[in-house]
Amino acid sequence: MPDDSGNGGAQQLGLHLARPVQGHAQHQQALRETHFAQGRLDRRLPLAFGEVAIDERQNTLLLQRQMLIQPRQQTLRDGGDGIPVGHVGGGLPAPAVRGERLQVLVYGSVLLIHRLDDGPDVIGAALPQPGPHMVVLAGVMGMQEVDHHQYVAGDDVSAPRVTGRHTHDQRGQSAELSPHGVVRADHVAAVSHLLVLIGVHERSFETAPFKPHTARIPRSPHHVAAVGAMGLHGAVLTFAVLGPFEVRAGDHSVHVGGRMSRRLLAILVAGEGRPVSEDSLAERLWGDHQPRNPAGALQVYVSRLRRVLPGTALQRSAGGYRLVPVGTDVEQFRGHLVRAHALVADDRQAEAHEAFEAALGLWRGTPYEDLGDDESTVAIRAALLEQRDSAQEEAAASLLASGNHAGSVARLEPLVHAAPYRERRWQLLALALYRCGRQADALNAVRRVRTLLAEELGIDPGPVLRQLESRILSQDPALAATGSPAVKPNDRQLSSFVGRDADLALLSRLVGLHRLVTVVGPAGSGKTRLAVEWAGRDAVVRLADVADPAHLVSAVAAATGVTGCTGDLYEALIKRLRLYGKLLVLDNCEHLGGEVAQVVVDLLDRIPTLRVVATSRSPLGVDGEHSLPLGPLAASDAVTLLADRIRAGRPGWTEQDADRKDLGRLANALDRLPLALELAAARVRTFGVRGLIANLDDRFTVLGRIPHSKMTPHATLQEAVAWSFDLLSGEEHDLAVRLWPYEGGFPLEAAGSAGDLGALVSLVDQSVVTAETGGSTARYWMLETIRAYGRLVDGDPAATRAAHALWVRKLVAQAEGDLQGVRSATTMAALRLELPNLRAGLAHDLTYAPVEALRTAARLMWFWIRSGLLAEGNRTLSAALAAAPDAPLGDIVRAKTSSAALSYFTGDVTTARHTLSEANLAVASEPRYRSLLAEVRYYQALVQLPGGDPVVALAASAEAHVIATETQTTWLVAATAMAWGAALVMAGRTVEGRDRLRAAVQLADGSGLVWTAALSELMLAQTLVDAKGSEALPLLRSSLQRFLVEGDLSNQLAVLHNGALVLDAADDAAGAALLRGIVHFHQAHSDIRPAGTFLQSTVPQGWYEGPPPSQPAALNDALAVLSASVRAV
Repeated sequence: MPDDSGNGGAQQLGLHLARPVQGHAQHQQALRETHFAQGRLDRRLPLAFGEVAIDERQNTLLLQRQMLIQPRQQTLRDGGDGIPVGHVGGGLPAPAVRGERLQVLVYGSVLLIHRLDDGPDVIGAALPQPGPHMVVLAGVMGMQEVDHHQYVAGDDVSAPRVTGRHTHDQRGQSAELSPHGVVRADHVAAVSHLLVLIGVHERSFETAPFKPHTARIPRSPHHVAAVGAMGLHGAVLTFAVLGPFEVRAGDHSVHVGGRMSRRLLAILVAGEGRPVSEDSLAERLWGDHQPRNPAGALQVYVSRLRRVLPGTALQRSAGGYRLVPVGTDVEQFRGHLVRAHALVADDRQAEAHEAFEAALGLWRGTPYEDLGDDESTVAIRAALLEQRDSAQEEAAASLLASGNHAGSVARLEPLVHAAPYRERRWQLLALALYRCGRQADALNAVRRVRTLLAEELGIDPGPVLRQLESRILSQDPALAATGSPAVKPNDRQLSSFVGRDADLALLSRLVGLHRLVTVVGPAGSGKTRLAVEWAGRDAVVRLADVADPAHLVSAVAAATGVTGCTGDLYEALIKRLRLYGKLLVLDNCEHLGGEVAQVVVDLLDRIPTLRVVATSRSPLGVDGEHSLPLGPLAASDAVTLLADRIRAGRPGWTEQDADRKDLGRLANALDRLPLALELAAARVRTFGVRGLIANLDDRFTVLGRIPHSKMTPHATLQEAVAWSFDLLSGEEHDLAVRLWPYEGGFPLEAAGSAGDLGALVSLVDQSVVTAETGGSTARYWMLETIRAYGRLVDGDPAATRAAHALWVRKLVAQAEGDLQGVRSATTMAALRLELPNLRAGLAHDLTYAPVEALRTAARLMWFWIRSGLLAEGNRTLSAALAAAPDAPLGDIVRAKTSSAALSYFTGDVTTARHTLSEANLAVASEPRYRSLLAEVRYYQALVQLPGGDPVVALAASAEAHVIATETQTTWLVAATAMAWGAALVMAGRTVEGRDRLRAAVQLADGSGLVWTAALSELMLAQTLVDAKGSEALPLLRSSLQRFLVEGDLSNQLAVLHNGALVLDAADDAAGAALLRGIVHFHQAHSDIRPAGTFLQSTVPQGWYEGPPPSQPAALNDALAVLSASVRAV
């Protein structure tokens, strides 16, 4: 039985819809319809008749029902028989394959087919006429029933039948799933045609009577297929083959299609990046049961996988299809083994055992279990099983060497039974028993294997076992060695390792996949510590002290144990690494980049078994190199590290809630860099946390010297950062210095204005500038510590600040016109990103260029209003007016007009009217300020609307409209038409005023002025508040949708206040309370007072009194309430 949220149709598709709003189940459908508009959805899949949207965060696929049933502005492609057809991804859908599971849904006037074996593949058609609300058709095209609603394509044609219908009662609530009802013949024809189109069968079928199917339709187990196939939150897909084939995105299992799709993907993964021919793929997919057109069928599955895999992961070449190197558990397994062997070589046996166990923990069964036993798969499987068996033995050996003899016995007993012919296991078991003091059992173990080999194979044990037996009999003292300690005394770290577990795991994975991995990050990010934790201190070659590149080889040779060499030192190093070296870790390579790169390339070329891990502030620039960027710690880990180090220096110190907030502030101020955090923790003893925060402007002095026990070669944090700057070219150094004033990051254009873009690329490569390129546009920033150093070495910081302020001025001047135009939403988003830079630029100009500050602040008026930063904007304007009393008249008037508008939105209408009167008097008789006069008069009309003088409002709006039309100021023409219409209503000419407001909406829409159209709809709705919602609610919903897109918080709240009034008048107390709670919350936390704006000044008693709600409903929920109320009326 479907739930009460109105989503039964989607449930039959096997899709999960969002939860109803608490207390407002009747609004759920509207909530689903609006999620995408509010940015809650990650992906939109277009069909010719509408859209299907995917919410990857909630694992849901949401049918945008309103869009589906009311197609607009799209020409549907005729699929034949007059049936418009659409397909996710565009173009014709891939042909269906025999054995594929399909599901057919009639949803209102839309027909959808969900291909269950294909992840997010949905095909749809617009029906000739609407049908029942929801009907699932099955048995079409000879589909063999699998369960109550999933069917497998077969050979014969048969008639469809109804499996259920979802209805609504008169209240709009979901009713029981009914087996009754009539399905139209033209719907059946549409189903038939669409299935023919996608190739289920070559011919249609004749309509036959329907036989109702009364069984309940269960929910599909594939409800996460649509999101899982594409990964969650952009997570990297990992392929698990050490057991049943599985694809994961983070911690989530991902559905990538049916059996054949999974099988094809597994074959390509097994190729490890090598091409697999089409013939080989066909043979391994179908064996002796080849389809009529193997190449075509293969192409179908390849196309489906390409819709699942990221980017160009699946490629075709002359040799066949290949999967570019991807993440697999095999790579992780090998990475753990590399680390384990390095730890064994370093005699850190307990840690090596943990690494071996981590590798073995990835195994879930037989490798590539889903594939058959063809020759290629058998060979790959055998190689992996051999690696696993060897790892099991090495794990037992490291456990034994660590001194855990009893544990080794327990581990080895099942191993010898699992593979009794592997003599290494018997050798380890006998030795473990002997070290447990069980000499007789040890000898018996050797005799057991001797008997087994003689009876079953007719051979004797190998020399190692025979020698061990002899040594046990003679009680050789060397056999009683207890093994090395878990951690050697000189290797035990003096401090805990916090916050890099994920980076350690990723490093293991990368080393398993690639032969050269470089850990890259800025000074103090913990690159060396990560390498030491991963490989051990003795395994790391320290290059920070190698100043002369000529000494590079000798430093590496000495660190790897090459001593007493009288010949060619480099050849001796190569010989040593060939014999003993599986891993080489080179630390602090940045100052020797070219020389290190040459040596690494040669070593990797001459030693095929070698893998290299490097740490550097920039990549080595070697072909095949893979970087592991190491940035700031996560916020919680940074606070944990600070607290841990403070406790180490102040025994008895306890962390309180207030302390944790201060620790978070301190961590952020220090960029959450481990080195800076550790130095700060040591200084808390002197300054306290808040005192330290207050003195961070002089951070390099305050943080002091680095303790001798730290792994960095530098004495202070300043030296560590200076090391990075010293490696820059002159052009790069100059650009780095010019960028330090930018706060909160900067766009590419800012860097381009400050210097050559080639220098910016180099600064990013060398970890001086950080780049974030995940969004549609790149953004860059400097860590605060690097900015502080840039300021310190800047020869003329005042000029650098002035250049930054000039950039801010130009940015705002360019944005001013766009704030009222068609680019207003984009401009608002850009200005929000630059808010820290705006504040810094204005602060500079208030002191050094007050007239410029006055102009910039005035130009930002609508930014302040839409962002809800009313008090900040007014403070800035007041300060600028005071600092620039002799500014040109036009600048002063514009600033006062802006200040009046800000006062108006805070509810101070009296101040706003007075200020605008002054502004009007100043420019009314000045012809050169005619355009400015139009703006002043427009705002004069607006501030009169809530309870003011209708005569003033009419005169001001009419005059402003005439001037705007005369000067052809597009946004002002529409805005003054709106103000004029509202003034007419205010003057009692309601019908005329409403007509003019409707015309203003159309005028704004025609010019692409979304914000002006939204405000016009709000004002028109305010004139209809008493109409029981029939006209006001649709206008308020549309206005809110527009203001949400525009990012205008002030007017969003104005809409919600008026919406609450309408719902209250319509006796929808719950809906009114929800909207009112949102307004109350935001009023309490900002300066916005929406109740007194425009035409509506009514505030029922007690609405906004008392404490606001601590957790108000989301704006999306408010939109859902308005949408549901629209349908109700």
